[in-house]
Formats: sequence, C-alpha cells, structure tokens
Amino acid sequence: MSPLVSVTLGAAFLGRVLTEDLGVLPREIFNLADLGFILVLVVLLVLFVLGFSTRIQMGILRGLFLPILIVTSLSTLLNADQIAVKPAVTFWLLMLQGPLLYLYLINTESSTNRDRYLIGLLLGLSLLQPIWVVARGQVGMSADSVSGTFGVNPSQLCFVCVLVICFALSKTGYLTRRQTAWSLAVFVPLFFMPNWRAMWVGLPGAVLLTRWIVDRRQGVMRWVVRLGSMLVVVVSMLAIVVGIALWVPASADLQKDQLAGFRNLWYELNATEGRLLYDTGKVLSYAAIPEVFSESLHYQFVGTGPGTYNSRAFHTFAQLTIKGGAPEASVVHNYVKDDRPYVTGVSERHILPILNRFSVSGTIGSTLGTYPSWIVEIGVIGFGLWVVVYGRALKLCGEIYRADVDPIYRSAAFGAAGFLAFTILASLLDDWFAVGRMMIIPWSILAVLDGVRPQVPYAA
Repeated sequence: MSPLVSVTLGAAFLGRVLTEDLGVLPREIFNLADLGFILVLVVLLVLFVLGFSTRIQMGILRGLFLPILIVTSLSTLLNADQIAVKPAVTFWLLMLQGPLLYLYLINTESSTNRDRYLIGLLLGLSLLQPIWVVARGQVGMSADSVSGTFGVNPSQLCFVCVLVICFALSKTGYLTRRQTAWSLAVFVPLFFMPNWRAMWVGLPGAVLLTRWIVDRRQGVMRWVVRLGSMLVVVVSMLAIVVGIALWVPASADLQKDQLAGFRNLWYELNATEGRLLYDTGKVLSYAAIPEVFSESLHYQFVGTGPGTYNSRAFHTFAQLTIKGGAPEASVVHNYVKDDRPYVTGVSERHILPILNRFSVSGTIGSTLGTYPSWIVEIGVIGFGLWVVVYGRALKLCGEIYRADVDPIYRSAAFGAAGFLAFTILASLLDDWFAVGRMMIIPWSILAVLDGVRPQVPYAA
C-alpha cells in the first residue's frame, strides 16, 4: 500500500497530538490538514489515471459519483452571486475526501496482505487511544479531559471507540472470547469517560441498528425490544452518573457550571411544559428549511450553494459567537478570520437569528447538523444521492458480513457498519459527514470490503 495512504490515516489519528498535546506544530494549521489530505489523494488518483489505461472501478459509487459532481456543480454555478470561493472549496473537499480515498484504494491492486495491513493499521491506531489517555493523564473531572490522540475534541474519540466496540461484537470468531472481553472492558468505559457527551445515547442505537442491518435473520420487533432495553440501561447509567455528580463536589468550574445549567434546564422545562426544547438551534434549523426553499425554486433541487447556509464549511469561515459547550474545543466556528466577516443572505435570514437560543448545551443549541445543512446547500437531489451512496455502503457491509469469507473481513464489515450507523445518529447533532479525518476511516474499510465483493453477489 502507498506510504502516502498510511501517512494520511496516521495523520487523521495523530495530527492533533502534534498540534495540541505536544505543541510541535501550531494548532492553526490542523483544520487545514484535511485539505492537505485531499490534495494528496487527488495526486494519487491523477497518477493512477495517467499510469494505467484500464477502466476505473467505481464500486458503490457506480452511477452516483458523476451525478453528485453535476448537482454540486450546478448548485455552485446557480448560486455564484452569493458563494464565496474558500467556503465553497472547503465544502467540496470535505465532502469528497472519503470517497476519493475509496476510489484510489479500489483501483489499486488488492491483496490479502494489503487488506490485513490496512485493517491492522486502523485497529492499531484505535488501540493507541486508551494508552495515550493513561500516558497523558487525561482522566479527570473536566468535561473535555478524555480525548485520546484527538487533542481537545473528545467526540472524535467516541467514534473510534464505536469502531472497536462493533469490531469486538461482530461474533465472527476472529477475536477470541478473552480478546473480545478485554476490548469491551476497555473501550466501552472509554466511550463514556468524556463527560456530558450528547452522543452518549447513540451507542446502543448504533450497535443494534448495525446488528439489524447486517443480520436480518431475526424480526424487527426483537431488535426494537432490544433497543428499548439498551436505552433503559444507558439512561439508568446516565442518571447514576448525574446523581453522583450532583452530590460529589466537582473540582472543575466547567463541571459546576454545567451541573447548575442542567438544574436550571429542569426547572425551565417544567415551567414551559417542555416547550423550551422547541426553541433550540437544532429544531429551528429544520423548521427553517421550508422557508428557505420558498425563496427560490432551484433551492429545492440543487440548494443554496456549498458553504452558504449551515455546514461545517460555512461555520469554518463565519465569524459567529457560539454559547455553551467548551469553546476552547472548537476548531470550527470562526476558525478562518478574514477582514470582512463571512455571511450570506440565506444564513443571515435563517441561521443567525436562531443561534444561542439554548445555552445549557452547545451541542443542542448549535444549528450544526449534516441533514439540514446538506439538504439546503446541495438540495434534495444532492442529499438524496448521498443517501443512496451510504445505503449502498451499509448494504455492502451486510453482504460481506453474511458471506462465507475470512472472519477479518466480516468483523471489519460489522465495524464499518457500526461506524456509519453511529455517524448517521451523531449527524443529528453536528455535521459529522463533513469531518474528513473521521470519514476516511469507514471509506478505507469499504475499499477493503469492495475487494471481497466479487466473491459475493451484489445488486446496486
């Protein structure tokens, strides 16, 4: 496998160690590292196209990649009057980073050794997380103290934990019972260690959704009952954690502030009979979609343009004041500062008025989320094409998992499906499909699974 691919995957896991933990590189360059990843992949793909005359394989992107490019291009051209170059380019790069890596990998010569190396590299970088947590003494009372090698952003550590947990729960025989038990004993607590993560409740849903997707031999109602049971367990665990935290004095001011905020939230919810939750950035960003679409006919089909509304690309350049959460952990809001604050007409009318309506939780109060962002910026057609792409990805994982192939592929399929299922749920809270350094993980595994696919019947 190309050393540049290894460097790309390694940088995705370890880049923030160099910028935030060790301070070897300035933090300001890290978000732009995603752009560096994509440039490396473009170079690799160009070299491959120039060096080989064989037809490029498209895999699960067959019949979809070109329409995605066309729709996004139309969105860009039709909205050129309100698009800024840098946010638009950033949207394109973050959207395509994982798929480009996938296309490069499936068009290079596949072998068992390469596949095992790639899966082993991803697992090895994942297993490094608890070691780094202990080595850096990250366990503490701060809401953002446990982050592994991901600097001050614990949420990305949660995604890696889900990958390992699902790999261990795959029941393929690749891991021994002792290895499975140790994996779960380490990574399940590690998932819950970062305090006050809004995505905590996504773990049981992701695991059971994955099991239902890849193994359909059992009825839907059984999985519904199991999901309900696991949610009860998780809610009970959260209640215990919050209860202990209310009685044990917190050593960090942030924790004290959050506890006070949750108490106030409880009183306000009772006073407003729950109406307070409707007045949050998350809910209002969805409610604004029909209003945006009513402004112009083409908005419904191809959107308002990349980086114009509410995506991670927009927030990277927009100079917004976001309340709640841990502001020192943000590497998105107001990241790139220009002399003139970046704002578009559509964001000024629909996003700026609903910011900071809910200050207890920055995650819930924020308008960030993949679904309203992509639906508005690339339209219903563009968003629908991506839904089909990720539906094919989950279908591929299920086919490989149910096939009579090497257990390492079946475990990898379950892990990738779990990662994607968790991303689907987490994207209700943030624009996770645009976090390139995370999305190259499942796309790398999908490339490995695509090499196994000729052994398995596949329908588009």
